[in-house]
Amino acid sequence: MQRVNPRRTMGAVEFVTTASRHRAASYRERAMLLSELADSEPIAKRRAQLLDLAEQYEHLAGTLQISRA
Repeated sequence: MQRVNPRRTMGAVEFVTTASRHRAASYRERAMLLSELADSEPIAKRRAQLLDLAEQYEHLAGTLQISRA
């Protein structure tokens, strides 16, 4: 049976945590960009679609929150 190296495991956990934070930040940036585009969109239906996409990206970012126990 192979022994697990705690340092290596912690490194993997840190990597996943960091990657999730970066991905969440990227999703929030996209949400902000879509919201800005919606602000300047004259067609109401397209504006609503852009805001809906922005909301979806915000939701995705929220699902990537890592809770610390």
